Amino acid sequence: MRLINSGFGDGDEWDDQYDAMREGWGLFLYNLQLHCEHFAGRTATSMQPMGMWPLDRDAAWARLTTELGLPATPALGERVSADAGEGLELAGTTVAVGSNHVALLLDTPAPGTAFLAAEGSHGGCGVSVWAYLYGDDAPALIERDKPRWQAWLQEHAD
Repeated sequence: MRLINSGFGDGDEWDDQYDAMREGWGLFLYNLQLHCEHFAGRTATSMQPMGMWPLDRDAAWARLTTELGLPATPALGERVSADAGEGLELAGTTVAVGSNHVALLLDTPAPGTAFLAAEGSHGGCGVSVWAYLYGDDAPALIERDKPRWQAWLQEHAD
């Protein structure tokens, strides 16, 4: 596979755009790798709720992990649960960990992958709870949970 991405500009705003793009592509390409390794030939249903939080990345990550009951840096292979309450949960095995993101191979609410991340650096950051679910129930689960995760992210931004 070959990925070509281009853009140009000067200044801090363009630097921020480039850094966010680089981080984002890294997560999406890792998700493609997980799909090929664990779910080849199957169709995913995705959700990508994201909220802008008026915090720096480290503070946003600390708030996200604390509010969801996650360790800030879980061990690879550790089973964790991101529990937002009221039955809104993503749980599975940690397959990648960074200073401000974690990737999970999910078993709850269905088989799939999830990425929780705090991205960006100036004037706040984007906080994401992305999931790619597989199976017959996946579309209904995403339809149910996507607006709930989006609302949760907005509620916890302040």
